[in-house]
This record gives sequence, structure tokens and C-alpha cells, in this order.
Amino acid sequence: MLENFYILIPGNLFVKDGSIAFESLEEVFDIPIKQITDLYLLIDVKATPNILKLIMDEGIIIHYFNMYEYYLGSLIPKKHKSSGKLIVNEVIHYNDENKRLFIAKEIVKASLKNLNNVLKYYHRREKINYKEDFNLFINRINEAKTINKIMLIEAEFRKRYYYYFGLIVGLEDFTKHGKNANDITNVLINFLNSLLYSLIFSEIKKTNISGQIGFVHELEHDRHPLIYDLADIFKPIMVDRLIFRLLNRKQITNEDLVEGRLKKEAVKIIFKEWDEQINTTIYHKQLKRNVSYRYLIRFELYKLENQFTKNKKYKGFVYWW
Repeated sequence: MLENFYILIPGNLFVKDGSIAFESLEEVFDIPIKQITDLYLLIDVKATPNILKLIMDEGIIIHYFNMYEYYLGSLIPKKHKSSGKLIVNEVIHYNDENKRLFIAKEIVKASLKNLNNVLKYYHRREKINYKEDFNLFINRINEAKTINKIMLIEAEFRKRYYYYFGLIVGLEDFTKHGKNANDITNVLINFLNSLLYSLIFSEIKKTNISGQIGFVHELEHDRHPLIYDLADIFKPIMVDRLIFRLLNRKQITNEDLVEGRLKKEAVKIIFKEWDEQINTTIYHKQLKRNVSYRYLIRFELYKLENQFTKNKKYKGFVYWW
């Protein structure tokens, strides 16, 4: 069964035989709305409200992108509803200083352990000479008494991480930037981060968790700050390692960037590699079965739900392969 379906060229959606099809200047094709859960549309794709309703009536989440600002937002079907009782429990864990601190520490420790595992992986392959005393950072997080202190420790390690990040892709003076980046490495970071945010948002809407309560990131920064909490855990394996492959294998180069914008063909390559990655499966020892990278995110949400409702101690995901 398909999970995601991408339309990356301008055109029109239209009704065909009770289903949906797409037409552009280049091609016409059907959209298998009975087989997908998420539809990714370029903002230039035109659709009437009735067509969008028909798509969402199938339970499909629609994500909008453009070539410049990347992820713009999502349309959520009505059937995706959070549990009122669970939201109350999320708020209780947020307002209880000790409970929030515990969850925040687990999230940040898992994030840093995954960053550390990435660096150890490339150290073993002699891409970098990695010598940081990582346990020192974990001990400091364990001893931290406030969220702000945890975030300062995390920021300190991330600064060191991005020094090695640059070396892995052959850049000795790499500096991470946010929006408006004009180098291929930062553009890839921003673009793939946006794909991860939309994926986490989609997985949240397939559970009972609201996503409106964050434990590291503050509520005022976004309506769904839990997205950014979980993104920090999964960025090292789902974003960073994909960037390393794309750049080191020359699948994407500086030539694919024009005035800070990715060329259409580069975007197609990125979406293809991203889709293959999130559907790649690994054997999960706890679940005793093969699961996709995508499902790892949903399982992380289930673990948080158990913390909120059953007081089963949450432990952040750390990759082992």
C-alpha cells in the first residue's frame, strides 16, 4: 500500500469517474486516493473546494509545498480528532515541573545520543576524527534543574556537531543557517527538515495525541510544538544521514541551486530518496518485527501516550544500526 503521493509540477486536479486525476501541460494521470494516506502538492496545483473535500473524505492529509519556502501547511480531515482526556493528561504533564523536566530530558538525551551515533559512524569510516567526551553532556543533562539549562547544554553540543557535519560533507568552515540560506548544504537541511516536520505532523494526526503540547519547545512558538521535540530525535538519522548520502554521492551538487532555490529535477530526486528512506524497514527488537522509519515516529507517539495515560516511563528513541 502506498503511503505518500507527490505532485511536484503546476497543474489542475479534476474529478474523473468518481475519483481524482491530475492534468498539467506535460502529463495526465490518476491519483490512487484509495491507496494513499498523504498527498503532497506544489502550491501551484489548482483544486476546487469540492475536490479537496473529496480527497479529505478519504482520510487523506494534504500537505502544501513550494520551491522557495518549502513546507507551507496541511489540510486535516475531520476524522482526525484528538482525545479530550488525553489532552488533559498532556497538560498535566506539561504543568507538573518534575514530569515535564523528565520528558524533556529524555527527548534531549535521545536527540544527542542519535547525533553522537552519527558522528561515531563517520569516525569509524575515517571521515572525521571525533573525540568529544559525550558522556559529559549526558551527565550535565541528568543534573539539570530547568528546561532552559537543558537547552543550553543541547545547543553547546549541537554547535560542536555542526563542525563535524561540515567536515563530513567536505566543508571546513560550515555554518548552519536558518531560512534564506544560499548554499546547497543549508538549503538541503531546511528542505528536508520541512519534510520531516510534515511527516511528524501527519503521524501525530494518526494517533490520539494533540501535538499542541511541547516539552522542550514552547507552546507560543507554534501550534504544534511537539513536532519540533520529536524532530530533534529523528533529524540525525532521517535528515542528516540522507544529506550526507546526497552530497557525498554527488546526487545533489551546488549546480542544483539557482539563487538559493533548488532546481525542479533536484527536488524530484530529494522526494524520491526521502520516500524510499521513510519506507525502509529495520527489525525492531522490542516490537519483534520489521517496521519502517516512518512507523518509528508513530511508535514514539505511542510511548508518549503511555506516559500520559498509564504512567509508563517514556524513553526516547535511540537508533542502533
